[in-house]
Amino acid sequence: MRLIDADALIERLEADAEHMDEPVGKMFTYAAISDVKHFLTAVEVVRCDDCVYYDSRRWCGLHSSVFDDNAFCSYGERKE
Repeated sequence: MRLIDADALIERLEADAEHMDEPVGKMFTYAAISDVKHFLTAVEVVRCDDCVYYDSRRWCGLHSSVFDDNAFCSYGERKE
């Protein structure tokens, strides 16, 4: 997996589209811009044993479930 700067990519595609003379190319470029705008952004994954909702009994207060020490989710909040 590679992280990208989606805002920079959108700016680059918009600049490219403005200089295109071919309508079909411009249409596909704007379609790509729309796709990039809807990409899922990165979220911090927190291992359960590092989460504020997780206690010593391996209980997750957020999901109301028991998890093992290697479990993780994207909804957790890292302990300070």
